[in-house]
Amino acid sequence: MKDKWLKWIVRRWGSDIFQRTQSRLTLVYSGLLMLFLIIFIVIVYALLYFIILNDQEREVEAVVEQEVRLIEEHMNTNKILDTRMLEIQGVIGPSQDQLFNYIE
Repeated sequence: MKDKWLKWIVRRWGSDIFQRTQSRLTLVYSGLLMLFLIIFIVIVYALLYFIILNDQEREVEAVVEQEVRLIEEHMNTNKILDTRMLEIQGVIGPSQDQLFNYIE
């Protein structure tokens, strides 16, 4: 077993100093390249994730602000103070084209 191990080491690294140096440099440069690529991928993924997340949050906030403005306008024009009356009139309530519902 020991002889097989030594033969593998000699065959892999070679007995020549230039072969050993070439093998070490190849391993080091390959490892560094993989490390930089992994770091680059993680950074790009994180940036895209946060950009998309912030964009979605801004869209949801815009929809909510628009809905609140419409409800307030309806309440002011019709002098309605009770939200149950708004539900009865169909201003507030579940809608088929909404993806979410919110409760005051």
